Amino acid sequence: MAEPTEIDCSVHILRTDSGKTADGATYILTVAPNPTGGGLPDRRIVGEDGLRSFLAGELDIHPPDVDAAIAALPKEGSHTIHHVLLTPTRIKKVWRSPSQQP
Repeated sequence: MAEPTEIDCSVHILRTDSGKTADGATYILTVAPNPTGGGLPDRRIVGEDGLRSFLAGELDIHPPDVDAAIAALPKEGSHTIHHVLLTPTRIKKVWRSPSQQP
């Protein structure tokens, strides 16, 4: 059976130093479908390398958009990447709870 249509989403990223570890700042990500809004449960990621890997690897966001987000976060504290196309299957895979991760 064919994969359902991709959903246009926005990825909202918040940098928080309250969870800063030796690996770097903690980032909180929320994905919201457009135009319906709402969102998936927040996802916490530690460190710039972890954030870059998640955005590029798990969400397949284009490198220039990832670079723009990484550059903006230290100055602005938050950044939104618009028009990220995700299939329902990818959303389910990426947003499984940590206990369900392989």
